[in-house]
Parts: sequence; C-alpha cells; structure tokens
Amino acid sequence: MYIVIMISPDGDNYQIHNDEASARDCFENEDNTEFYSRVVLAKVTPGKDFGFGSYGDFYGGEVLEESEGEDI
Repeated sequence: MYIVIMISPDGDNYQIHNDEASARDCFENEDNTEFYSRVVLAKVTPGKDFGFGSYGDFYGGEVLEESEGEDI
C-alpha cells in the first residue's frame, strides 16, 4: 500500500493508493503545488503503524520520494 502525505501549516492531507503508479501520479501532481511545505510518497504495510517522529523523520515504512516546498 502507498500513501502520499501533503503537509501544510493549515493541516495535512493524505491519500492512500493500492498501486505505486497512481501514488506516483498523485505525488507528482501535488509536488508541483505551492500549498504544501512537504510532500512524501511512502510505501507502508496495512495494519502497521507509520508516521513522523519528533524530528520529522518518517518511521514504519519506506520513503520512496520526498519534496520540501517553500516555507509557508
């Protein structure tokens, strides 16, 4: 399973995908926006915890791509 996490000071958005191709399409579309300060594409396992640690590092899955936007 794949997840695209779009991080913004106003709130985060998440999209879950069953296949990598659709997740990558979503990542590429959202990566080009100025609304998010960070966009992460990760592979995760259903039923397992994942998220960001206190230093902003991702745990519980494999980060496939990541983009840092402008500071908003």
